[in-house]
Amino acid sequence: MNLYSIITNSNSYKELSRNIHFLITILLLIQTVFVGTIRYFNFPILITYINLAEISVYLLSIFFFLNKKYTTSILITAYGIPIIFSFVILYFNFTLASTLWFLLGFEIIYILIFNNYRSRIIYATFCTLFFFVPGIFITYNNAEIIIKIVQILTLTIIPIIVAGFISEQEKKLQRLNRELENRYKEKEAYAEKLDEKNQELVVFTHIMSHDLKSPIQSINAFSQLLKKKLKNEKDKIQEIKFLNFIAQSANSMADLIDDLLLYSRIEQNDVGYEEVDLEPIVEKVLSSFQFDIVNHKVEIEIGDLPTIYGNGNILKTVFHNLISNSIKYQPKDNNHIPKINIWSESNDANNHIFIKDNGIGIDKTYLDNLFTPFKRFHTSSEYKGTGLGMSICKKVMQKHHGDITLVKTSNCGSLFKLSFPKIDKPIFEIN
Repeated sequence: MNLYSIITNSNSYKELSRNIHFLITILLLIQTVFVGTIRYFNFPILITYINLAEISVYLLSIFFFLNKKYTTSILITAYGIPIIFSFVILYFNFTLASTLWFLLGFEIIYILIFNNYRSRIIYATFCTLFFFVPGIFITYNNAEIIIKIVQILTLTIIPIIVAGFISEQEKKLQRLNRELENRYKEKEAYAEKLDEKNQELVVFTHIMSHDLKSPIQSINAFSQLLKKKLKNEKDKIQEIKFLNFIAQSANSMADLIDDLLLYSRIEQNDVGYEEVDLEPIVEKVLSSFQFDIVNHKVEIEIGDLPTIYGNGNILKTVFHNLISNSIKYQPKDNNHIPKINIWSESNDANNHIFIKDNGIGIDKTYLDNLFTPFKRFHTSSEYKGTGLGMSICKKVMQKHHGDITLVKTSNCGSLFKLSFPKIDKPIFEIN
């Protein structure tokens, strides 16, 4: 591990402090070995002994650090070096002038390294009383003694204040981190509960669709049986009319349940995607409208359609709804022939599918709510529907990272555009 990673991989002020201590000890060891070697050949032997004492302190500190005795390691270096120099000054009458600023810098660094206020005060007091004050009295005259003591006290108080500020900020940061972690855990738990609720909702939707459709089918079946029985009795015209209303209501309810079930399925994220040729999709959809095409003489013209990346099952719903609307919303004129044109255009970014009809169009007052669920613009007596068709189309296109837009509309017909982006598979897989 290099020096930079030792610092940057520290996760707290305490860990950063001890790592900085380790680096400083190594650097001072290297420096003292280098300087001591030079002094051995050029200075009195006492200087070499001092350097050997320093080297011993650094080696001992490193030994304890490597054995994970971090506090002991810091104390050995922090107190060991001042003790050595204090001993030298007091017993060998060395002056403080040559080493004052080195040792003052050393003290400031270790004041910052200590992790609590009490340790810093004890260390600063020790260095001042047992090292700096004796050294100052030995080294300087009366005038300079006061100046040096004030300077040293000032430079000692400053790192104590700075270290205290850093410690307080770290405590605040730790509190914020704990709060963020708790909030993250709460959100995770909430997300899990929400996912469970969504799964329950899916199951509920399927159950409800089955349970609701069963009585509807029964109502429809019995109403048909009664209609057959009453047809033979000429005076039962009113009853037959009521039964027709019941049958129509049952069919409308069944259609609404189917649309609701489809709408909820589209909301789920487990939609599979693959390469889809749109031409067979549209042809299959048209086969379900053969009765309308024959009886209403609907003319449908289909151009070349592209292959896209998507889900064929839910794409059928889009074309079914749009073609169904094009056939349904036509003028009530027996001479009018419904016409539907489907074609494609493409550019570098998108494949566009156009669906044009010659129906009654869409009133401009309804355009803002065109894709809003359950928004119907005609009564059931005029045109049948559930009000979910266009919102389902919108959801399906959003699932395909595309869009559906109404290009133009008038009383002569409407033109819709489906836009499928030319994008890679992984984008869909994220969905």
